[in-house]
Amino acid sequence: MITQAEVLKRYIYHADGYLTFREVAQGRRKGSRVGGLNGNGYVCTDIKAKLYAVHRLIFLYHHGYIPKEIDHINGIRDDNRISNLRGVSHQENCKNQKIRSDNTSGYLGVDWHKIKKKWRAQVGVGGKKIYLGYFDDIEDAVSARGQADIKYEFHKNHGRKG
Repeated sequence: MITQAEVLKRYIYHADGYLTFREVAQGRRKGSRVGGLNGNGYVCTDIKAKLYAVHRLIFLYHHGYIPKEIDHINGIRDDNRISNLRGVSHQENCKNQKIRSDNTSGYLGVDWHKIKKKWRAQVGVGGKKIYLGYFDDIEDAVSARGQADIKYEFHKNHGRKG
């Protein structure tokens, strides 16, 4: 496991959310950017044959430890500005997700129930699904879900599109 001292020695953090090499290293010029995008949209690099997500190195650079999970507050996986990163539990991280691409209603936690022919609102909290009700109007279902987001302390960005 890499230490904060090693990260501080190897890299320079830039306020735009990227690291550059302090010295020539790993076949890279001094001052060149660290890492490249992986298939999931995160910036990653290898150090001593171990792969690291750069946002984890940046968090370590600033805070001296790497939490189990790091949330990109705005949901942009390659936006590694320290102001956009927060150490969270898995449950907290799940409370700041974008809307899934296969969502058909356009709203998180709201779907059309074919049998009842009504809009259903639901929320997942602590691994349990909580049903909020069935509604004739989608706006009422969305409102119920919005109230649940507040009650269960979801992040304000939760359910964002894209």
